[in-house]
Amino acid sequence: MANTAPRDARQARNLDPAHVMDFSNLHLGHAPASKTVVTIVDMDVFVYGLEEIKDSKRPIAVACLSHGWANKAMHMEQMAYGVLGEARRLDKEGGRKVLRDMIVVTLDHRNHGARRRNPNGLVFANNPLRLSQAHATLVGGVQDFELVMDSLASYLWPRDERRIEEWMYTGVSLGGHLTWRMLRDDPRIRIGAPIVSIPPEYLAGILTRQFRVPPPDDPLNIIPSTVRNAFELQAAPGSYTNKKILSLHGAIDETIPVRVAKDEFVRIRGETGNLEVYVQDGMGHVVTPEMVKRVAEWFWRWGCCEQREAKL
Repeated sequence: MANTAPRDARQARNLDPAHVMDFSNLHLGHAPASKTVVTIVDMDVFVYGLEEIKDSKRPIAVACLSHGWANKAMHMEQMAYGVLGEARRLDKEGGRKVLRDMIVVTLDHRNHGARRRNPNGLVFANNPLRLSQAHATLVGGVQDFELVMDSLASYLWPRDERRIEEWMYTGVSLGGHLTWRMLRDDPRIRIGAPIVSIPPEYLAGILTRQFRVPPPDDPLNIIPSTVRNAFELQAAPGSYTNKKILSLHGAIDETIPVRVAKDEFVRIRGETGNLEVYVQDGMGHVVTPEMVKRVAEWFWRWGCCEQREAKL
């Protein structure tokens, strides 16, 4: 998304590892997991970890990984290895009774990766319909993952050999925005870990702020009322009740600053009682190995284990 900092400052910042997305180290030292491509109608869904659990009879917990703007599903592959590898380690060392096996699912968002049809649609900075594009991509992402939830089990286990009992969501930037929406709006989702994102209605203030988007009277800026209303939609009271949320941030992230949502985090914590906010020192708008490790532990703790056992 656009940033109006001087071009040379942006270039200098982008050379700083604290602001550069590095997906290559997110495996956390774990070996690659098996990968299965499931085509639901015309959409490829990438499922990691099936081969490793083929001899188990446990129910399934699915961890959905959602990529960022101008990224693609393949960027999440190393993170999939890290999440699954940590889950396997915790199965052996975590001190809890394991009730479910974990698999990981990723997909390309619309107009991203193999689904890319309009290259100009990814150029956020110079697109006067930038917020319409962002909104449509988010809505499409929610619809795509809802289709996965509705259909994946019937594709993988057509004779009902296995049962999916838990859906968990995480994502980076755009994927984090989708995660917040799924947590807020879909009662099937009780476990989530958005990365470098904030609750939906607070995101609106950032997207329409003057330093991010030209003022409303600028002819290069078009924000239809339906799009503005969608971004500014307030969470209904109780939307986060009984949700288990880990919100992860970089301390020097000025793209989506964690401080903007401070008051909302207080409100959400009052509803759910299970909101943790992790802020990593020295990191900007990035996903890090430490963040992936914490996501894996969160998913394993709440999605895979008997809750009466000892805490991590």
